Amino acid sequence: MNSRKKTVTLLSAIVLIAAIVGMTAYAQNVETGATGAPTYQYTAKYVCGLSQDPTTKSPVLPGTYRTSINVHNPQASNVTIMKKAVQSSREMENPIPPGKLRSYTIRPDYSFEIDCEDVYLIGGVPSGTLFSEGFVVIQSPRQIDVKAVYTAGAPATASSSVVTMDIENIEPKISVPVATQYVDTPS
Repeated sequence: MNSRKKTVTLLSAIVLIAAIVGMTAYAQNVETGATGAPTYQYTAKYVCGLSQDPTTKSPVLPGTYRTSINVHNPQASNVTIMKKAVQSSREMENPIPPGKLRSYTIRPDYSFEIDCEDVYLIGGVPSGTLFSEGFVVIQSPRQIDVKAVYTAGAPATASSSVVTMDIENIEPKISVPVATQYVDTPS
């Protein structure tokens, strides 16, 4: 083999090794939740409460609505997540600020539920609110299982029997924190 082919082969090997080392470091950051590492974000829709307004101003038909978001840690170690609720407002109304992020540690193979009462607590929904809808946002340094269960019943009472039920698997989005933002400045 001539020296040029040896140099190209050596450089190719170095690039391949650097790529493997970089991918391994990236995977370790994802697994440990290291600073600057991507996080998994799960966003589940919630619909909670009693809607009695039959007009077109109501976002849903009259009925009793409940949401239960189940979170499971399939990992072999504890996972600390951050969660918040974001109440939706109508487009032409004043926006409602999102709830504050709250942490929660899940032991290996344990699960917990976020129900309507929890949503109201973590989302800053005013007491006395009959009906609310929006999103529960869960951020995790590692992959977890998130399922949402939605039920609806007749509007007569809060203890109405179930008319419909749906179970959704909430898939994560991977978000990478931006370390520095560059802004063009005039010269």
